[in-house]
Amino acid sequence: MKNRILIGNLGEYLRKHLTIIVVVVVVGYIVLGFPPGFPSVTDIEIMTDKTLYETGDRLIVTLYLRNGYPFPIRMPVYNIAEVYMEYEGEPVGGGYRVHLNWGEITSIYLGPMQEQRILEPHIYQFSEAGEYCVVVKLYGSDTIIASARRFITVKNPST
Repeated sequence: MKNRILIGNLGEYLRKHLTIIVVVVVVGYIVLGFPPGFPSVTDIEIMTDKTLYETGDRLIVTLYLRNGYPFPIRMPVYNIAEVYMEYEGEPVGGGYRVHLNWGEITSIYLGPMQEQRILEPHIYQFSEAGEYCVVVKLYGSDTIIASARRFITVKNPST
């Protein structure tokens, strides 16, 4: 009996404030998008196939956008993805730059704790020992939206 009274009061309250509720929901969808997500810039995670490398080894790099928050986010769309390797601070090897067309999409949605792969995995080979760095940059409207670096130490093979 008591539950019926509470449900009846709730229904009456919702009917009285329906206009305000609808306006708040519509404004929320306009601001947060659909499905709703807070505007943010995500992290780029650079995953490698192993942690220790020697000269002659191949490096397989996989790139992800990562939402580390417990709530959904939306990040701006990137039009250009650039990936290259640096050796002791200087670019080496064949990096590349990919131009993307997202069509009508205006933002990228990432759910809580979700990852999304950016590009196909890349393979590099080490010819010299030293300090290497994988650099990833995402551009939107000629400005950098997100970037990441992953440092890798390469040693000569042990005998």
